[in-house]
Amino acid sequence: RVQYVWPLITFIELYLLAGCVLHALSASVVSYRNKAFKAPSVPRLKLFLTGTAISAFLIVHVQHFRFAEFVPYKLASGEIAQDLYNIEKLVFRSPWVVLFYLMMIGVLGIHLYFGWRNVVYRMGIPAEHTKEAVRVGRVVLVAVMLGFAACPAYVYYLS
Repeated sequence: RVQYVWPLITFIELYLLAGCVLHALSASVVSYRNKAFKAPSVPRLKLFLTGTAISAFLIVHVQHFRFAEFVPYKLASGEIAQDLYNIEKLVFRSPWVVLFYLMMIGVLGIHLYFGWRNVVYRMGIPAEHTKEAVRVGRVVLVAVMLGFAACPAYVYYLS
């Protein structure tokens, strides 16, 4: 059983789970109301397919890190915590796992790339600023995706 010293980790995990479930449900409701289930457009189909792949990936990711074998790490306070760094080294020692993670980060990037435009239009930003808002968001998206991709690549490189 995984034990965390910081209850904040568990709170963040539950918050992210709730966010993912609410996102999937609201996307389904909006698609149903817009009759997108009957005649899906290519962008909506991309969002659905990438969202489904991301959901499957999250199950694998949670198994790798949340429900991994307990690797103890002694904190300066004397408390014992899960050693996520050594778990990361164990998970990312396989080039196939690293490749899988990199591909799924790419899928997440595609999902966010197409989804961000929809978010910007729903935020009510004045029309003359929407293109710039989409552009800025996509620049940030690329930076975040590169940061996500750096983690498995760097850990594999060090091993």
